[in-house]
Amino acid sequence: MNRIRCLWGFSAVAVSLAVAGCAAPRAPVDPATATDPGDLAISVPFRNRWWHFYERGLAWADAGRDDLAEEDLRQVLALRRTDARLARTYGMHFVQCFARRELAAVLIRRGGLDEAEGLLRDSLAQEPSAKAERLLHRIGELRAGTGGPAPVPAAAEAPARIEIAAAGADGAVSGRVAAPAGAVLWQVDPGGSATVPVAADGAFAVVPATGAMLVLGTAAGPDPELAVAVPAALVTAPDLTVDGPDAGTRIPAAGAWYRWRAAAGSGLAAIRVEDDLGTRLAAVAVSGERSGGTLRVRPSAGRRTLTFTAVAADGTQTRRTVDIEAAADPAQDRRLRAAALAIPLQAPRPGAMRPGDDARLTAALLDDGRFRLVDCQADSLLAAELALVEAGHVDRTTAAAAGRRLASRYVIAGTMTRGAHDAECYLRLIHTGSGRVVATADAYAETAGDPGAEALFAAAAGRLRQVFPVVEGTVAANPGGAVRFAAGARHGASALMRVHVLPLGGGPAVATVELVDIDADGARARIESGRIDGPARGVSE
Repeated sequence: MNRIRCLWGFSAVAVSLAVAGCAAPRAPVDPATATDPGDLAISVPFRNRWWHFYERGLAWADAGRDDLAEEDLRQVLALRRTDARLARTYGMHFVQCFARRELAAVLIRRGGLDEAEGLLRDSLAQEPSAKAERLLHRIGELRAGTGGPAPVPAAAEAPARIEIAAAGADGAVSGRVAAPAGAVLWQVDPGGSATVPVAADGAFAVVPATGAMLVLGTAAGPDPELAVAVPAALVTAPDLTVDGPDAGTRIPAAGAWYRWRAAAGSGLAAIRVEDDLGTRLAAVAVSGERSGGTLRVRPSAGRRTLTFTAVAADGTQTRRTVDIEAAADPAQDRRLRAAALAIPLQAPRPGAMRPGDDARLTAALLDDGRFRLVDCQADSLLAAELALVEAGHVDRTTAAAAGRRLASRYVIAGTMTRGAHDAECYLRLIHTGSGRVVATADAYAETAGDPGAEALFAAAAGRLRQVFPVVEGTVAANPGGAVRFAAGARHGASALMRVHVLPLGGGPAVATVELVDIDADGARARIESGRIDGPARGVSE
């Protein structure tokens, strides 16, 4: 595993070269004891630029100073309106900016769930990320009362309100009260009024009388201006969204990753996945009114209909089906695997990584078996080639040059960000011949420590294989020299993939081709080496 560490020292050097200024950074101040935003030093001289506010805001958040973090992140949004993995600061220098997402994380801890939800939806529309999706799920858990301790209220009091979360067939109504200290929830009906017990986090449940109203007030009595009508008894099926390989997509027998989101007024009980043979492929118990996660399914070979089912606590169910074609994994000759250079993870901001992160990613990539990783040789050469850093990413042009020097077809580059509350890994697969990014994958975990880190990197490696799999199909060349590969987008083929051409009867490869134009069921290819005299079998690197 030590071979991946030979470049670790270059990152800090590259960052300092990219951001060197005329003035030296201020002496560091412990953020846990600092009392003013100006007390906290960042990696560059502070000049009131949006990227300065962003770095400092994240540092405040990691230190537990959410009040100061919110100030800085709001200042970022006043100067810059979009989230992006590559946000240009000056010249050709780029940084990562997720101001909307990170402000939402702060607001969730401070109790501002409504504003946080809007910020996260905007962030996902601008730059999708696994962290933003998980934070949306977190909001659902908190609203349902299943997300752990209640968030700390924001400094500014929100208007008093009663939120009706669910009305069941038995007439029970549940919800949550947001009101100043000392407020009392009343049930008012034609026969009189009575107080309703409310939990410390504002949750309540009651079976109201016919025609009753729920009203906020004080111990002296209800306040008619704060009345909320109790909805009629209602049973609704849960909502369910499934995101993964599209209908008609061919997936390997090794499985595919699907993200899911579900919500139910009566609460959720389970998420299940079965195929059309009645085989249960996955099942997970869930709770709360909203939840979400990722499931790996491994259907048997053939055309299959996957049925995803969300089961609510009241027994109602919602199903979503996806038609796929599961194929046996191609017989991948390990000698024909694509050579890839896995360069050290980059940190989009100082202190965002921990020792051992590079080794954990390398182990996950090796376990996945998709690529043949080359040794990290010629340290001085790589240090010179990887001299530019953008957004904590090694510049793809210089990364591609380093990969070519080490006879690699691809470079696996990524970022790792560990905050005080979570961790995120984002990977890019760079084609060394063109410098193009041919695939990306990310993984997110609500843990900043080492426990569970292996699972985080395994998910990142698995998702990278999912978007850039090994594909197999017949290869044919017509008299005019055009080459056709019988595997397309729905099989996972993508432009710039290299395919080894082998005789149908077995034997060593007779040619290699590179995929050029991709359609749903096939691809046009150009011959790189060798010749194709008749129908043959093709397996991608």
